[in-house]
Amino acid sequence: MGIDSQSCKTIEDAKNMADAFVRGTDRPVDRLKFVLFALGLPLESEPYIAETWERVGLNPLTEYAPFTAHALTVEWIGTRRYRKRSNRREF
Repeated sequence: MGIDSQSCKTIEDAKNMADAFVRGTDRPVDRLKFVLFALGLPLESEPYIAETWERVGLNPLTEYAPFTAHALTVEWIGTRRYRKRSNRREF
């Protein structure tokens, strides 16, 4: 899905990657698994979500589940900011 530390060096990079992810339509199964993991959702919900998402045409997350898309974007950026801060050595 194009996520790596080399292409994500700034908060803006993280935001752009998150936006591209939630607007994308390729590899929906992988996207769903990533969302469940990133947001700490129960894995048992995957079949139900996959079925309902497929029924509506596997639209981008921004259309199918806008709140989820927003929460994932915030989580993605927050994780990036936390990692950037934790790499600093402040005493």
